[in-house]
Amino acid sequence: MWLAEAGGLRILFDPLLGETYHDGVFEVVPRRRVDIDALRPDLVVVTHRHPDHFDIDSLDQLAQRYPQAVVLTADVLVGETCQKLGFAHVSLLGDWQHLALDGVDLLTTPSYCSVDEWGILVATGDGVVWNQVDTELGQKVRPVLARAAEILQRPAIADGLSLAIARWQPLLQVDAVLGRATNFPTRTYAAELNRIAACRAQAIIPGAAGSQVVGHGRWLNAFAYPVSPARLARDLARRCPEAAIYPARPGARWRLHAGAVAPDTDSTLVEVLETDDQRSFRPLSLPPLTDPDPKGIGDAALLAAIAPWVQGSLARPVGERLAPLGGGVVALEVVFPSGHEETWTLEVSADAIRVTRGAVAEPDLINQIAASDLVDVIAGEAHWGRPLLSGRLRSVGALYTVGPEGLEAMRLPPFFLYLALPYAEATARWVSHAVQRSLSSRAP
Repeated sequence: MWLAEAGGLRILFDPLLGETYHDGVFEVVPRRRVDIDALRPDLVVVTHRHPDHFDIDSLDQLAQRYPQAVVLTADVLVGETCQKLGFAHVSLLGDWQHLALDGVDLLTTPSYCSVDEWGILVATGDGVVWNQVDTELGQKVRPVLARAAEILQRPAIADGLSLAIARWQPLLQVDAVLGRATNFPTRTYAAELNRIAACRAQAIIPGAAGSQVVGHGRWLNAFAYPVSPARLARDLARRCPEAAIYPARPGARWRLHAGAVAPDTDSTLVEVLETDDQRSFRPLSLPPLTDPDPKGIGDAALLAAIAPWVQGSLARPVGERLAPLGGGVVALEVVFPSGHEETWTLEVSADAIRVTRGAVAEPDLINQIAASDLVDVIAGEAHWGRPLLSGRLRSVGALYTVGPEGLEAMRLPPFFLYLALPYAEATARWVSHAVQRSLSSRAP
């Protein structure tokens, strides 16, 4: 979350106002308390639908206080949600959209991935700031800045920026639960440093990735964050020796004047709270999966909801996907609050599918999930991101076929659960549920 004051406007980026977000999975590090009534945004920018940027509770609070603020977003779902929450003005912007406002220019910059998202350039007479957010840029930083220079008619952008709020952390959020290597990602980190250096910015602030997992999934803090802020500052000082490197502290302010960036007095909008930072990279072993059962539903009721879903909603699309590939065997392991584990095996041939309770010796693919998470996703009260990023959705398998010409990887998603309820559909259902919950909780 960032607040920019430029050209007399207050621009709030990806607001996260509560203690936790993403269904309670994450918290900002260090913790902070935001004075919502003092934010007074003219523009609210929501760059994409991932819940660490698209927080419905925060947007609900802002819509009640500042309904005339203009929402800018890249995503249709985000835009529709903000309208339902009560924002009067929502604009859906694509890549390379130039907004020439009074005293400030905004330009959306692309992300070279499948997500509807963008970064944004903020330009005034004092200089240019690029907030990359989560955008994937690869080796296209220089071409992006060259085109931005043309659109904004500012040739100097092609040579460098005043300030880059840069993507930096080579996150390993799902590697552990997918059975991937969890050693330090040297090549990925090298690419991140090279991309930051390509900005040729006078000043650099690390953006995003300022969070940690809390609650039942906090063990993932030893797996997900291979680079500490201190390590990044050290390495950027070596990789970009001409740039000033600033830490991304909650409440910190920087002033851009005549092309130069300098620290300013801290904002009174934010109170920083003491936090135990648990992000120490030590990916040595995974704990067994357990179910926290936050609603106290219990094994019997959870099993009653899951069993018919597996037999119907899950079995059909798994069979449709595997049958043309010659068949295969997948297993769903569900862990219940008592510690009991129930397994369903789906055996697919070219013309039939058989679902049985119980494990087989060597399935092609295993999905494991906590029972209460699965039931909440089925009901639309959560989406797949909650168990996945909490370490309570895991996958392991050997997905391949062998023929006369050799071994070929099988084209099946590592989480075959998504075949019954695709990730995007589960997200949309959860957003609808969250919006209704927010609206119904408002005081009459």
